[in-house]
Amino acid sequence: FFFFFFFFFFLYRIDNVVQKRYNEFLESGEKNMPKNIRSDVLKLAEKLMQDFLFYAGGKRLPSYRMLLRRYDCSRQTLTLALQELKQKGILRTEIRSGMFIREDSKVRQKRVLFLRVDWPCPHAELFSRRIRAEFRKRNFCAYSEIRYDSENLNVFLRSLDSSIADVLVLWLEKGDVEKVSILAHLDVPVVFFDSGMMLYNADILDLQQEMFGMMAAEYLLKKGHRKTAVIVTEPFGLTCRKKVTGFLNYMRVNGVEPRLIDCQLRNGEASEAQAEDFLEEYFQNNPFDFSGCFVTNSIPLMRLLKKKGDCFEKKFCIVNGSGLLNPALLDPSANILFDIDSAVVALVDGVEAILRGEPFGWRSIPPKLVIKSIEDTRKE
Repeated sequence: FFFFFFFFFFLYRIDNVVQKRYNEFLESGEKNMPKNIRSDVLKLAEKLMQDFLFYAGGKRLPSYRMLLRRYDCSRQTLTLALQELKQKGILRTEIRSGMFIREDSKVRQKRVLFLRVDWPCPHAELFSRRIRAEFRKRNFCAYSEIRYDSENLNVFLRSLDSSIADVLVLWLEKGDVEKVSILAHLDVPVVFFDSGMMLYNADILDLQQEMFGMMAAEYLLKKGHRKTAVIVTEPFGLTCRKKVTGFLNYMRVNGVEPRLIDCQLRNGEASEAQAEDFLEEYFQNNPFDFSGCFVTNSIPLMRLLKKKGDCFEKKFCIVNGSGLLNPALLDPSANILFDIDSAVVALVDGVEAILRGEPFGWRSIPPKLVIKSIEDTRKE
């Protein structure tokens, strides 16, 4: 009996000593942290914080072994990164039980989740980078981005609640009755970012993509083009439909019926290459009987015309509606561009207002028409 008593008492004392030394190590971690791993620790801490935002309060963290394998880092880097989060009030420690997410929401930063479709779209990638940079610069909330599969978005939306995010910024490319029903009953404020879907009293940042089509139509008509076409070289989602509808309606009001050429793309994967293949086959069987056209992304058409020679290319007046400047070798007659800086500032200002308890409302950022060549624009 005495043997077992002293044995377990010895183990208990050893455990206390180890735990005490461990806590002392954590508390002095930043002071003793080697300079060469400081940046690694901060990067990992930021990544962990973003990932842990999607854990419910009180949830126990995975084991050290699992975290080391998941984040592919050293034990020292992981230990110090966790200590960073503990000092920020995101984690708490229980002796012999592990680390847990803090239940008290007051010690946690407000969380903003940007949800966008997982398509390799150049303007979407640019918006993602600019939005992330603006949130980090202001540092009033914890910002995360998730890219969804458009076919499984409804399942994810049903799982959303205030334990995951305090504000949801949703870039929606496809809409249906089920999505409307789910979004209407969410208990998280939703900001529709440049989506064609509108809900009563919804918060909306509108990049006015119907104006892309209207501005292109006005430009072509002023240049004297009455035989025109609109070429859909992107997936025909909500925002793309707004561009095309704006162009068609403006032309029809002015007595012109354009030809509609839809490349029939259904997702964003390799869309430029697929559109170029479609157009090459299309124009083998159909004549170029128009002089001006509006293209939702002019790169596939410009590549095709380059193959036919510069003389053939110069016969057409092409307006690029991708929202970005195309490469210099593929210079269309005019470009309609997103006002990215204004849009990002308006979005982050609005989210900050929501977190203060103020309304976001409806914020509109019109596009810009650039008639100069790309080289002239770059010089400016």
